[in-house]
Amino acid sequence: MKKFFVMTRGRTGSTAIVDVLNKSNNVCAAQELFLKFEFEKKDYKKYLIPPYELWKNTGNVYSVLLRKISNEAVNIEKYLNHAEKIMAENSVNAFCFKLLSHNFDEIPALKKQLLKSSFKTVYLTRNVPRQVISGMVAKLRGIYNMHEREGYSDNASYVIDVDEFKSLVKWETKAVANDIAMLESSGFEFIQVRYEDFVHNPDAFFANIFSFINIPQEILPDSSFSIMIKDLSKVVKNYDEVYSCVDKLGLELL
Repeated sequence: MKKFFVMTRGRTGSTAIVDVLNKSNNVCAAQELFLKFEFEKKDYKKYLIPPYELWKNTGNVYSVLLRKISNEAVNIEKYLNHAEKIMAENSVNAFCFKLLSHNFDEIPALKKQLLKSSFKTVYLTRNVPRQVISGMVAKLRGIYNMHEREGYSDNASYVIDVDEFKSLVKWETKAVANDIAMLESSGFEFIQVRYEDFVHNPDAFFANIFSFINIPQEILPDSSFSIMIKDLSKVVKNYDEVYSCVDKLGLELL
């Protein structure tokens, strides 16, 4: 079975992309495999069994004890093998999951185990100013993702703190560069893809991924998730001020 993970940072559209990948006939995709969640693929449901849920649930006293008395690398290996076994029951060609780049800092043994298990990497980025605005607006709204069927609508506009925005853009730009440097130096086989390409030409976007993973090409349906900011100039109350800040940073607001 082909194995890969979609590595990214927050607010890059990764939830929608993994959702679409999971609609493929050839791929079984999970959102964040290293969070406690219900394992679901189409009409098939199965819980990841203990000790994996305890091991992941870092706030649980039993998980703390488990980490102290067990080998983290062994836990990761068994957990990935268990997840792969569940995926295989769906008769698919590939198994993938989303991984936020900071998970490598939180779980030191993770990188080595993914390399050992021959996982390829799809590194997803987004226009950084737009990514930062998405995060700031989501925080102000208190809503991060919604399914299309929920019919979410928000006509409010929000003031973006320009100083905070500028600082976050610089931080995220550096973080993306660090992620790419880590992938290159660690020996992961990876490609870099952009959220903007997913939005404007999803067929070509997924064709690129399928070619990299070496699985059959197919046309996928739309994501079940809504685009949370459809018109930036209406959602951001001080849009002109933010746009000017981006211009002074020598960046674009896509």
